Amino acid sequence: MKSRKAGALHTILTAILIFGVVLGIGGLVAKYSSAVSDEERLQVAAKIRPEELKNLELPSGLEAAQPIPVIVNVQDPAASQLALSIILDLIPLVIGIAVLLILRAIVGSIKDGDPFGRANVGRLRKLGIILVAFPVVAIVMSVLLGGILDSTPNGGLLNNSFRLDLGPVAAGLGVLVLAEVFAHGVRMREDIEGTV
Repeated sequence: MKSRKAGALHTILTAILIFGVVLGIGGLVAKYSSAVSDEERLQVAAKIRPEELKNLELPSGLEAAQPIPVIVNVQDPAASQLALSIILDLIPLVIGIAVLLILRAIVGSIKDGDPFGRANVGRLRKLGIILVAFPVVAIVMSVLLGGILDSTPNGGLLNNSFRLDLGPVAAGLGVLVLAEVFAHGVRMREDIEGTV
């Protein structure tokens, strides 16, 4: 049985996917065209270590409890810094697009009236693996950021270490468990259909 709500959700996910791709690519083109233009300045998001903030004068009664986000302006970036920055910016864009494509395909199967198929088992497994791999992605992004910032004058003040976030890992494990429940359901359905 086809679902109208799933059809609407499929349309919304398609619009978000298109919007995200256009904005993501447009943002990257704008960022890197200015980095290689006359300005020759690359902007990179980073964080200042809390211990380094003790050397800076904060208003009375304030102290930093965790790294504070800052934008680092890298003047005359080297080709290697530009390359690392492009990869650093592409990673979340590619992961976001992959997740949206997987979700859109799952919703598409619901819209078509067949959510409990082998295809969705594979999709759920892929989604679970993406979520479980978040710490590895965080380490890679930290190394890339370090490669950009280490050669900057204030690189020593900045915190490019990764923070282990277990939320995505727990969600990924939950999705992998759900994938196995779906796989078991698919096997049971195939057994029943084979006996009829």
